[in-house]
Amino acid sequence: MKKKGFTLIELLAVIIILGILMIIAVPNISRYIDNSRKSAYVATIKEIVQSAGSLLTNKHMNNLDRETTYYIPNNCIKGEKGIARSPYNEFDQAYIVAGWDSGGFGIYWLGRDKSGIGIKNPKKINDITEEDIEKDIPKDYIKIDKKIGNTTKILILDESDCETLKNV
Repeated sequence: MKKKGFTLIELLAVIIILGILMIIAVPNISRYIDNSRKSAYVATIKEIVQSAGSLLTNKHMNNLDRETTYYIPNNCIKGEKGIARSPYNEFDQAYIVAGWDSGGFGIYWLGRDKSGIGIKNPKKINDITEEDIEKDIPKDYIKIDKKIGNTTKILILDESDCETLKNV
């Protein structure tokens, strides 16, 4: 009588083949997930900045001092789904930066989330790509001391200014 089944060699061969496939597949899947998160990150900050741009353009642009760079915390601006969060974590230090540059009124993004992922230096919203997103940004690296264009001063709004900003 003949026994049916696999030999130990056949089972080991299958396990080795599956192991090789996993070695190839896991990094590709991880890269795909990371690229998707970066795309979602860019879409999220563009939504925040577009909301801020609409608010500033419609209500405040003519009232803003052309000599000032304005830093507005991201939690002052609500998007379609409320206060936005990064696909990685909640935003920790994140600002919409507004001011006049050589091209006119410009809106920029600067910030990181609690996992240290973000954009280190103010970047104009239309120029942000997935390649601009950096990892492991230290909490103390986000400095709000950069002026936009030819401005001479910086105004940093805080959460108490949020309601004032919305009602002007």
